[in-house]
Amino acid sequence: MEVSFKLTISEIKYVLNYLEAAKHPSFRIKKLKLEYKTVRDKQLQQEISNALTAGVQYFFDHVHYYDRVFIVKKENKEFSATISDVARKSLKGLLLIFKNDFEEGRRNSDRFINPRIEEIKICMGGEVTARYRNGYKEENFGLESGRFFMSEDTKQSQIVDIDAQSYYGNNKFSIFIDLQSTEDNRLHGSGKIQLSGDNILLTMTKKGKSWYISYACISSVRCKAH
Repeated sequence: MEVSFKLTISEIKYVLNYLEAAKHPSFRIKKLKLEYKTVRDKQLQQEISNALTAGVQYFFDHVHYYDRVFIVKKENKEFSATISDVARKSLKGLLLIFKNDFEEGRRNSDRFINPRIEEIKICMGGEVTARYRNGYKEENFGLESGRFFMSEDTKQSQIVDIDAQSYYGNNKFSIFIDLQSTEDNRLHGSGKIQLSGDNILLTMTKKGKSWYISYACISSVRCKAH
């Protein structure tokens, strides 16, 4: 079985702070390492080899960041964004990221603002999603995100708590739209079937400010290795 890795780096203006006098800014990445575990037990090696020869199915979450940006102006109290060409057999959710406008070479790539969205209405394939039939409210953003990104052990510990100040006010903000049929993130195939011709319409009610939106799709993927 052959495994390949592809690393894509954004343009310099999006990741590097540099002076205006720098005509040709550049950077280098050093000491990239691949960590892996080695099986040394002969019997276990043989069992793994036999399984791979017969064919083994792997399940994993695939995160695809789309380089598409929606510009939201300050005077627009309601804004609609249409996400298209997203075909997935099991779409687990959408992650929305918000940024301020910036000059080239002046962006803080670790700063994601809270745009103070009050409500999001979600329509997929011409139908309102059942989970958010009454709208996705601002006070629920943190809880919904926590359910997806926390481990199952943490969620079952009965001490789950969302630090509202850190989530809403620490410039590390994002909104996760959960499309799974279950809250157990260990299960694969629980996402929504998204056909290529079905658009996702997000209608947002917001307070003043202007910003940019970009997004990522998280989906379950199954592959078979021989």
